Amino acid sequence: DNNCDGLEALAQGYEACEGISSEGMYYFGCAEAQTWNDAESTCATLGYGGLASVHSVIQNDATVDLMDSVAMFQFFWIGLSDATNENSFVWTDSTITDFDAWGSGFPIGTAGTPEDCVYSQFSGGWEDSECSTALPFVCSVALP
Repeated sequence: DNNCDGLEALAQGYEACEGISSEGMYYFGCAEAQTWNDAESTCATLGYGGLASVHSVIQNDATVDLMDSVAMFQFFWIGLSDATNENSFVWTDSTITDFDAWGSGFPIGTAGTPEDCVYSQFSGGWEDSECSTALPFVCSVALP
């Protein structure tokens, strides 16, 4: 475990992934495109708390920088969703929703539409989209 995060993702075949720490969180980005639900499951399987939760501009910038090196200017899943209660976005790791970086005009999902999952653009702005879209993704875990 070269980065001292206590996780062994690289040993499980995720060589195309990279990690970075920011403000007490460790972020692990993967270029392999998966649906939001599959990415969430992969994060859990690898020992992370789930898809990334982001609580500041600094953390948001860190995920963008990470994914720029992992998935070169592609959109990527983060762990925010309103699937349970429309327009009430929550993090999959149950941390408080104390920060957002919505792109202009977002979120746009309304009741009855499938746009329940959130991705980040390479600019750092967030958008909601259909969870069935396959995108690269970022996992996160709180550092000890």
